[in-house]
Amino acid sequence: IQPIGNIFTPGFVIIYAVVSVAVIILSLWISTVLTNSSRLYSADYETSLEKDLASIDYKDAEMDQITAKMTDIIKRNIESSSMSVYILSGQNELSVAYSSNNMQNKISLANPMFDTLLNINKSIVLASQIEKEHDLSVVQSELEEFFKVNKADALFILNEGHNIFGIITLGRKISGDEYKDYDYNVFVKLYSY
Repeated sequence: IQPIGNIFTPGFVIIYAVVSVAVIILSLWISTVLTNSSRLYSADYETSLEKDLASIDYKDAEMDQITAKMTDIIKRNIESSSMSVYILSGQNELSVAYSSNNMQNKISLANPMFDTLLNINKSIVLASQIEKEHDLSVVQSELEEFFKVNKADALFILNEGHNIFGIITLGRKISGDEYKDYDYNVFVKLYSY
């Protein structure tokens, strides 16, 4: 790479040193920008998610504030586009308690899909699991319709035995990617709290 002859050697060394330093500074700047970017998501978010959820003050905040904080944490860590919380509002019916995407629909618990999911001990279902897991084939069409109507890709049934008192849904990931086995395993671990 060095020019032929001794006349250009000192100039070449200076130019090479300046360009090298500029490239190193540029790469450090790019690394800092990418590390601090809120648009990038870690594929290994479990520790961060647990820490962020543990930092929520459940005593002094209103329910809407707590849910908004949880939604922000879920968006930041899991990259979910939305979150909706449904609670038991009447006989066999769930109504929206919170929705980051303005969902206002009601969910009937008379849908046999819920009994089937509880019978197979499946309180968490991802849209990406529907065609992959044999146990879900019995309610495949109901689940697909549920996810479509509720604009969701993840379903958490909040239950005690066969009594459902709420549901949480997460929207599609912001990146457009589907929830994967890693996500499911993190959800199962956190659900046990």
